Amino acid sequence: MFNSLLQQAKQQVVRDQSANLDEQARNKRIVDARIFRQRTSSKYSEQTLRLDHANLNQVWTECVAEAKEVAAVQNYERAEELLKQSIQYSTNAQQLAFSTSFLAEIYYQQHQYEKAEPLSLKVLALYRQNQDSTNRADLATALHNTAFLYQAMKRFDLAEKHYLEAVQVRSQFMEGTDALMVALIEDYKSCVRERNRTGNPCTKTIQFLSQN
Repeated sequence: MFNSLLQQAKQQVVRDQSANLDEQARNKRIVDARIFRQRTSSKYSEQTLRLDHANLNQVWTECVAEAKEVAAVQNYERAEELLKQSIQYSTNAQQLAFSTSFLAEIYYQQHQYEKAEPLSLKVLALYRQNQDSTNRADLATALHNTAFLYQAMKRFDLAEKHYLEAVQVRSQFMEGTDALMVALIEDYKSCVRERNRTGNPCTKTIQFLSQN
């Protein structure tokens, strides 16, 4: 009986010690949380956030660089994974648009047009939000890519609409003899020729082609 009581007493001491340690640990977590909140409202936090921002830029750059390498050898599964990560690590609209456009291209190369479409439209929305002189070329390229995608999907109304807008945007800062403009117009004409086998081009397209 005494052995039993002694054993119970020892067990109670162990439980008390464990409870004290748990209480100390809990109090430490509370103090640590308070210190963290204080730091996040101080200059220390601002410096940390700037460092985090720089790290995110570095991670984004590395993801995109590796995605280019693996896409070049048609490892699209790995490229898709990397580009999805780069989208998460984007720190500005330009990075987000680039990663999203690249991912749309990966899907396009695999003929997964339904996956590419919403991404292409998202890129357009990003560029339309800021239509200044610095991103008109990007907007024109995004319109061209979207038109090309819709042409592959045999959705000719939308393809011609985006081709025409791409020409209008690019003509604001490029001559008609520019290589990119020539390529755009040739793709536009190829879309019309393809559509002529199934239907008629829109009125705006007819007017445009009569002048080019």
